[in-house]
Amino acid sequence: MKEDYVDALAYLQKGIVISSKIDAKKLLMESYFQLTNVYEKMSDYKNAYKYHKIYSQIKDSLFNERSMKKNVEIQTKYETEKKEKEIQIQALKISEQALLLNNNKKLNFIIIILFLLLVIIGWAIFLRYRIKQQTLLKSEMLKQSELRTNAIIQTQEQERKRIAQDLHDGIGHKLTAIKINFEKLTKNIPFSKQEIIFEQTEHLLNETHKEVRTLAHTMMPKALQEKEFLAAISDLVEQTLANSLLKYSIKNEISIELSSSIQLCVYRVLQELLNNIIKHAQATEIAIQIFKNKDTLIMMVEDNGIGFQMNSITDGIGLRNIEGRVAALKGIFLIESFPTKGTIATVRIKL
Repeated sequence: MKEDYVDALAYLQKGIVISSKIDAKKLLMESYFQLTNVYEKMSDYKNAYKYHKIYSQIKDSLFNERSMKKNVEIQTKYETEKKEKEIQIQALKISEQALLLNNNKKLNFIIIILFLLLVIIGWAIFLRYRIKQQTLLKSEMLKQSELRTNAIIQTQEQERKRIAQDLHDGIGHKLTAIKINFEKLTKNIPFSKQEIIFEQTEHLLNETHKEVRTLAHTMMPKALQEKEFLAAISDLVEQTLANSLLKYSIKNEISIELSSSIQLCVYRVLQELLNNIIKHAQATEIAIQIFKNKDTLIMMVEDNGIGFQMNSITDGIGLRNIEGRVAALKGIFLIESFPTKGTIATVRIKL
């Protein structure tokens, strides 16, 4: 350990002599082993190999002597222990297999029970969810149906009130005046006054006739009576936006004959939407599309105005009228809008 290899060699040589004299083979073997280590550290591999060979011979000799004495005993003991262990291992394996089989049966039974319980619970949850959804759907459908019905009734009532008001305020007063004039003519009055009354009556009849035509046109626009649907729509857009700075595009792709009720609905809805855009949207551009998709007529009116929050939309008469008109034809009216991003109004009516 001190790397004093010369003294080490000297002491080891003395040790070998003494060990040989007293026949101490174990000490002799150890001395040769240490000689091997010293020569190896001194890089004298030739002597290291030489003494290692002697070390190995002595070691083998000692080993053989011990082995010969205990070989039979050890072998017998080993074989006996080996057989006993094999028997124990076999018994343990059989016991473990039986226990594992029993545990597997129990585990499989528990898994099956849990699976059935999960299936039953899942099915119950699904049925409950389905019943709840169906109930909500029915409730929503009833609510929507009531809203549509109320909208239709309100629209019809407003339309009746408006017509009744026009008849009462305009045509009714003129007819009353005409009746009074005719009553005057039945009396004995000078001919000059009769001419004046005739002129007044003729004027009142002309005015009444004009108001009746105007009222009729409000119920069925003159443009729809005199022109085709596409031309009437184009005229409506041009006339409504003529005095505004709005740029517009119109894409009208309807090539089939529409019923008068659908024509009037689309015309009035577009008229109301254009008026709303002019009044409220602060838009600079409008895009109008009317087309047919399978068995559905679709009208989309889009503007680039200020938009509005959908949850803050007011329940105005104009929107109620639109919803009522569309719902009366079993159609759908939708509005999509976001602040500063404009508005898209869509009407869908089954043909």
